[in-house]
Amino acid sequence: MPEKDKQNKEHSKISMKIGDVQVEFEGTTENIQKLMNKEIVEFAKKMEGSAEQLPLSPESASKPVLKPPEGVPKVETGPAPSTTSIKAEVPTRKPRFTFGRKTEKPVKKRTNWRNLATALMMVCIVLLASVIGVIAYYLPTVGDLNSQIAEKNSAIAELNANATSLSQQALALQNDINQKDSKITDLQDTVDYLNELTEYYVGLLMLNSSATLISATAIQPLNASESVMVYSYEYGLEYAGYVGVSVESTSNTTYVQLLYNYKAVEFNQNVTVGKSGTAYFPVLPAVIEIWVGNTDTYTGDMVNATVSATYYY
Repeated sequence: MPEKDKQNKEHSKISMKIGDVQVEFEGTTENIQKLMNKEIVEFAKKMEGSAEQLPLSPESASKPVLKPPEGVPKVETGPAPSTTSIKAEVPTRKPRFTFGRKTEKPVKKRTNWRNLATALMMVCIVLLASVIGVIAYYLPTVGDLNSQIAEKNSAIAELNANATSLSQQALALQNDINQKDSKITDLQDTVDYLNELTEYYVGLLMLNSSATLISATAIQPLNASESVMVYSYEYGLEYAGYVGVSVESTSNTTYVQLLYNYKAVEFNQNVTVGKSGTAYFPVLPAVIEIWVGNTDTYTGDMVNATVSATYYY
């Protein structure tokens, strides 16, 4: 008897599975034997039925409190992986055993931020390594290109300097050309003037020029053997040539006389023209006098005349 009482007082734990319900008995041997009767089996079935009615979604799962029959210790369902624990409590008594029910429910997938951060870090490292590799690969090429660009820029600067120098030379040459053109224009003008002057003097030599000394003018009536000076120019003629004097008169003895002195030459010539005629006289660059008269002896009639003179040089 003492050994049996000792065994009854010893604390023990028994676990058993009824369907999907895991039942654990914890207490003294005597209490566990009492619970192994028909009542605990019915209670376990009732708990199994209640557990099957629970929602499967973790978000909608609640924690119901089941009240066991009076006199039955607290039965606690052990936590299963990713399931909701079901606890039955008796407020007035300390539980001596628990039982748990393991059910397979959909597991809510949780984002593993640590793994995601690690993956992102690895991707960043790979990208950084790729960028560094690309930079390391192309950096010499970039340096070579920069060197080539510097050489090309130097060549361009040299060519620009040469172009500037050539432009300045071209500008200087253009200025010289403009000056030469201006001189050519001046010389051409001089040539034109000299040509005109030559033509003028050639005309003088050829006596191709002429000037009117006396336009057709009626002189005053003359008596017999009377004469009158019809032209005298104090500055004299400019060139050597000849003078033509035309007369229309009423006397057959009408004459024209021309006088001038040039250095050692004394010129005095008388040409009879009658009632109508023209007398020509050689002249030198001197002051000349032109006279018109008649040699009539009858004094009863007056002589009327019209005179004109032209200078050819």
